[in-house]
Amino acid sequence: MNSIARQSNEVPAPMGEGFLRHPYETKVFAVSVSLNLLGIGGAILLAIYAGSIAEYFPTIGKYANEMRVVILAFLAMPITLPFLRNTRVSRIIGNSVRLSEQQLPQIYGILKKHCDKLGIEKLPELYLTDRAISEPSNAFSTFAHKCIVLSTRYIDPDPKNSLDVLSFLVGSELGRLRLGHTGVLDELSLGLVSKVPYLRNPITEIRTYSRDRYAAYLAPDGLAGLLIQAAGRRQRKSINIDDYLKQASTYGGVWAWLVIFQKRESEIASRIRRLLDAGFFPNLELVKKKEND
Repeated sequence: MNSIARQSNEVPAPMGEGFLRHPYETKVFAVSVSLNLLGIGGAILLAIYAGSIAEYFPTIGKYANEMRVVILAFLAMPITLPFLRNTRVSRIIGNSVRLSEQQLPQIYGILKKHCDKLGIEKLPELYLTDRAISEPSNAFSTFAHKCIVLSTRYIDPDPKNSLDVLSFLVGSELGRLRLGHTGVLDELSLGLVSKVPYLRNPITEIRTYSRDRYAAYLAPDGLAGLLIQAAGRRQRKSINIDDYLKQASTYGGVWAWLVIFQKRESEIASRIRRLLDAGFFPNLELVKKKEND
């Protein structure tokens, strides 16, 4: 892969933050919203005409009552969603430690640095948790809160040894907030699609790539933020970076593409390859040297 050998001092020239959103995200979002509307419309029709359909398709008709309950739940989403969003954030806050200038200031300083680079004046809240989330990091928003949550499972007992990992994760979640992936309108627009495994995969995939671009822009030495998700925190220093990047460069093909319809998360090798192809991680030799030290 040519991009693995590419060396420069700059990431792609910024054209506002727009260059960080993956080029195909808007199109995939439009298709996903259309599928969401079609799905809701189709479900409503099935619920209304379930009796008639049962005459010809008894297998479908016997689930008429269940379909009506599902439709009512989706129609009630504009009312119930604020409750669900606020209770979700409250649960996370209740199971996390909020970071600040007095609480793990080294990690909090990463958030401040990234926000300065993006011109964000009001910083989102930053939390550290061992149990509130299952993924390495996530971000949530309500009318009153915007918060980023980091999992302790990917952090060394001495946080100083994980600052590059944390820098990547915080950058990714700032991207999630800036791209509008946590907004109430976004959640309404994808309410049905986001619950169906195969339908949600394309939008989940492309949004992961967008957040990775934010993370790589804000943390140009943060390749470890992805490597650690593939190999784990304990094996991080044992990984041969050159060999793994060669592996990432050859990952792809028809079968790898078809995996999009099965997986819940994007493959780490694919994420790294796409970032390198886009010109991120420009000082790769310095990153590899740091990992191997």
